[in-house]
Amino acid sequence: MAEEEVVVSHVTQAGNPTAYAKKVLAHMVVDPDAWWAHAKSVEKIDEVKALNDKVERWKATYDAAVVAEGKDYKDRVAQDKAADEELKKL
Repeated sequence: MAEEEVVVSHVTQAGNPTAYAKKVLAHMVVDPDAWWAHAKSVEKIDEVKALNDKVERWKATYDAAVVAEGKDYKDRVAQDKAADEELKKL
């Protein structure tokens, strides 16, 4: 008997990204809410598939960063801000 493919959805029943999906998005994009709004606004895009694909693609990177950095973990906005502060010191 062939195994069934398990489809993971990172969208709540209300049609919004889960808390975990938003954290993964925040690791990669500056504004997860804007990314989601854009995905929903483009008619040719299946926004749920786009979100699921993006989260599945980047969740290992996000999870590894959280483990490696622990309480010092920074999302994309905080990373960019820290990088800007370092550039100002040069």
